[in-house]
Amino acid sequence: MLKYKIIIKKNHRADILRIDNNYVKFNFSYASNTVLNRNEVNLYYLPSSIFQYIFAKSELTFKQIYLKNIFRSFKPKLLIGHNIDRLIFESKKFLPRLTTIVYQHNIIFDSDIAEYELIYKNFKCDYFFVFDKRHEDIFSKIVDSKYIIVGSVKNNETKYIKNTNKDYSIMYISEFRNYPKENFRSVAQKFIVDCLSDYCNYNNKKLCIALSANRPEKKSRLNIDDELKFFNQKENKFHFERISSFELANKSELCICLSSNLGVELIARKIKVLFLPILELYDNSLKYPYFRDDNSPILFCGLDREVIFKKIDYLLSIDDNTWQNIIKDKSYNFTYDENNTILKEHIDTTLKYN
Repeated sequence: MLKYKIIIKKNHRADILRIDNNYVKFNFSYASNTVLNRNEVNLYYLPSSIFQYIFAKSELTFKQIYLKNIFRSFKPKLLIGHNIDRLIFESKKFLPRLTTIVYQHNIIFDSDIAEYELIYKNFKCDYFFVFDKRHEDIFSKIVDSKYIIVGSVKNNETKYIKNTNKDYSIMYISEFRNYPKENFRSVAQKFIVDCLSDYCNYNNKKLCIALSANRPEKKSRLNIDDELKFFNQKENKFHFERISSFELANKSELCICLSSNLGVELIARKIKVLFLPILELYDNSLKYPYFRDDNSPILFCGLDREVIFKKIDYLLSIDDNTWQNIIKDKSYNFTYDENNTILKEHIDTTLKYN
């Protein structure tokens, strides 16, 4: 249950106001910026909001009037948010002159498009930073904006200590969400981890799992003990570390996932990844949109353990040069803009002229 904190304070000016709950840990060294705490109710701006709601002739709801006053209190030059939060788009309704920047949060499946068309109809923003051309084509038919392809903004901003030593043969990217064990998502993950555990036992390899509960945005919703218990049901042998998934991936020869955003982000960083998107076998709406050619060396959608093992054998056997040649293919080529130079140069220019 969401709890709100009551505060009374006057907000200080910030050139950049972020309403993304700090999903991306941006480093803006050249401008003042702040992250709006969406779980706070600021009584300092409440009386004026109530007065405007009662006496001003406005089509805005009380919540929109309150947020308008909160946003204006920072005197921002631009507003930043991500695409799964409608507020960044709705802000154009009550602050049409404020420059809005939206960055893409997650992969959009084909089955999601109709819902976006319905919910985001007639939405606008000034600039929309997207993963790739596919997503530009999807969003540009729905949201009126100027589009810029930069890859994953979160991936671009993420820094970690690189380790040249490979301590693990395989890293599995957990998508644990604490569903009931009979749920198809739980069944699918158990199948994959059981396969990987058996593969590593047969071949004297080391398996590690990048736990969902270890990720900053998931820690408040998932319990690490529940996740470990889930993956240990068959007494599978695996390791885990309390480090970022990117750091753990860097210590692994091959990363394996169902359909995680992280898989594509690692591909963009030239790290070996095998996709096993078997969730679509249970629910066709979850069909993975990438790497669909029949002979893809980096994807297999099936339950044949022998085929999975052969894919793993191949990817573990090839050297970095061979891997680089594989992902040079345009269907595997994802943008990685280290430190978000494209986005930040654009923001810098926008601030100078606002």
